[in-house]
Amino acid sequence: MGYSFTKNAVASTSTVDEVNKTTSSYINLNGNNNFYAGASFNKSFSKINFSTGLNASYNHSNSVSILNNKLNENVNNSISLRPRFSYYSDKFQIQYDPSFTFSNSRSSIGSINNGKNFYHNHEISGTIELPYNTEFNTSISLSYQPANASFSKPVNVAIWNAYLSKKMLKAQELELKVAISDILAERIGYNRYVGGNSISENTNSFIPRYVLIGVTYNLTGNFVKQDKK
Repeated sequence: MGYSFTKNAVASTSTVDEVNKTTSSYINLNGNNNFYAGASFNKSFSKINFSTGLNASYNHSNSVSILNNKLNENVNNSISLRPRFSYYSDKFQIQYDPSFTFSNSRSSIGSINNGKNFYHNHEISGTIELPYNTEFNTSISLSYQPANASFSKPVNVAIWNAYLSKKMLKAQELELKVAISDILAERIGYNRYVGGNSISENTNSFIPRYVLIGVTYNLTGNFVKQDKK
């Protein structure tokens, strides 16, 4: 739990005329502050090789600016829940990590939407030890952004990765790995945000689906040279 504030923060002051031309500059204002709190719980059940946990967080922030010579206050609230479920054994492990986030943003002036957002993600991964010092791992990340008052279409993405590795030599210090990223080719490099008086969309560059072959040699042992007597 914590609280922070900025005295005489640098804030923007903007003027929008009748043809939507925006003139911006900066000014010092008080009123920027942030409150956050979080809690976590973890529990293991060794008899059934199962563990679980829960992380919860809350964030409240205020930010101020000047819009058309009037003080505009932006208030943002968000709540996140992140449970975790894991089953493990000597040869096999699987884990499920979902997350659910609800946010609500509003502005004292210029609100153009209800500022409500809800999205949820689901991370599922598993590893299995195979014969001949071979390991297989696969993971899938499911991201869901439902439609809201500002965006009529949902954004749902599934990113599936996997790799197969084999350890060799006497001490298993040499590892050969073949990995495949974004098997379903669904990575889109897109993000969007809905606030009280702002809507934003942005795209970023990304590496599309690819196969990577790697060789790793782990150096182990004591390499400190001892003085001869």
